[in-house]
Amino acid sequence: MTDILAGLHPSRLDYPQSDIRPERVSFGELAYDDPYRWLEEDDDPAVIAWQSAQDDLTQNYLDALPTLGDFADRVRTIGETDDVIAPTFAGGRWFRRHVPEGQDLTVVEVCAGPTEPGRRLIDLNAMRTDEPLSLSSLSPSPDGRKIIFTWTAGGREEPALRVLDIDTGAILVDGIPHKKPINFAWLPDSDGFIYAALDASIAGEPPLHRLYLDNPSAVTPEDVKPGHPVIRPVLAADKRHIILMADHLAPCPAFILDTQGEDGWQPFLKDVPGIFRGDILGDNFVAITDDGAPRGRLVSIPLARPTQRDSWTELVPASDDVLAFVAVTGGRAVLLDWIDTYSRLRTIGGDGRIEGEIALPGRGMVNAFGPNAVLPTMIDPIVRAADGEIVFVFSTFDRAAALCTANLATREVTRLTEPKYRLDAQVLDLDCRSADGARVIYHVVARADLDLSTPQPSVITGYGGFNLAMAPGWLGTQWAAWIEAGGVVVLGHFRGGGEFGTPWFEQGRMKLKQNSFNDVHVVPCV
Repeated sequence: MTDILAGLHPSRLDYPQSDIRPERVSFGELAYDDPYRWLEEDDDPAVIAWQSAQDDLTQNYLDALPTLGDFADRVRTIGETDDVIAPTFAGGRWFRRHVPEGQDLTVVEVCAGPTEPGRRLIDLNAMRTDEPLSLSSLSPSPDGRKIIFTWTAGGREEPALRVLDIDTGAILVDGIPHKKPINFAWLPDSDGFIYAALDASIAGEPPLHRLYLDNPSAVTPEDVKPGHPVIRPVLAADKRHIILMADHLAPCPAFILDTQGEDGWQPFLKDVPGIFRGDILGDNFVAITDDGAPRGRLVSIPLARPTQRDSWTELVPASDDVLAFVAVTGGRAVLLDWIDTYSRLRTIGGDGRIEGEIALPGRGMVNAFGPNAVLPTMIDPIVRAADGEIVFVFSTFDRAAALCTANLATREVTRLTEPKYRLDAQVLDLDCRSADGARVIYHVVARADLDLSTPQPSVITGYGGFNLAMAPGWLGTQWAAWIEAGGVVVLGHFRGGGEFGTPWFEQGRMKLKQNSFNDVHVVPCV
């Protein structure tokens, strides 16, 4: 593998001409001239010709590499390494999604254990038409007897919806009167659910709706105005309250519903400044907030008087560490934070005190799936299992993803699966200064015996957008093959991402987006 990257230093490539055709673009008060706006018109013959020319240039270059075949063979030999997804637990059952060997679409099985084979419940391969299908969401009921699932066809962002009886396979609901249902919260007794409809929200119509399984055609709007088009109803850990989160990038628990009460939706933290994401522990909402803490602090907020700040209790103060996610199960909370981007898990008792750290199997990433992109404002990186237990996926730069479970009382981790691949790699944790002096952290990953004192074929990757964090975990099969072949991967954390709290996100978006590009540029210039 030492010479597999030979030939990666070509003479200057003759790229296709990209015509400059300035068009005025306006977003609110922001206006500018975009010289390449025309390239976004996919149906334009000129755009299609430009895309084909770019593709031909790339393919011709790759085909001319003398070791391309060897590299492709190595990728196939390593195989799929990041297809690990944390299963969902409900009503004593596990729901596991995967792509079976020899097939190319997702199936969902109901299982007795998180890694045990089960009975196939949903099979997109059997549902396939002449368009590719993709599973969009999966939500089993609290009693484990019903399941909501949505899927899309042909890449269109208009998911179809069904509700199945898990025991019989009967279709209980086949479609709803909205084109873009996006988030679901079961009612505690599993007789219906509340969902958000993005198409209704964009149209200025009621965005939140309720459906009962005994009369699925009678979908009714909820009497609530969240004030943001993207909302997410969440059934809390107490199986009593439903919290309505507003804004997917800067979440706020705007309203709360006591399903055992008669008062309907009540304002919760709707007009309180700051981001809040958390869960209910006892009579309090335990939440990470950026209020007075750029990288987050953990507070306990009484359900009875949430807007009275003097009633809040600080459980974990602000620090240089980034508080990423908190979940509640079995009368305890588990807190995920990032220390210079690396994951740490700690437990918090019912009295609000930190009990200790859950020892992870190395320095790496906690997530709900194998790829190293973490978005805790929208996708929970930790999955609740039986009371007092959690399930998560863990990986490092040199070990592929593995499924793990942890007991919050004992703080013991059990590895349920083994990593599919391991690298003999060296990892350097480094930093540099961007154009405005901001500290940019990055990681250099290379084969253990590679001499990094001399130039080597290198790829810089990162994201820097949408509050998404690129975590220091397994980079995937293609990069494993690249590293084994003598290449270097540099993972950078750029502004606009979620790695370092709210200011880091805000400093890389809208009028400040140039900071993201400056951060990328400075890494190879060190």
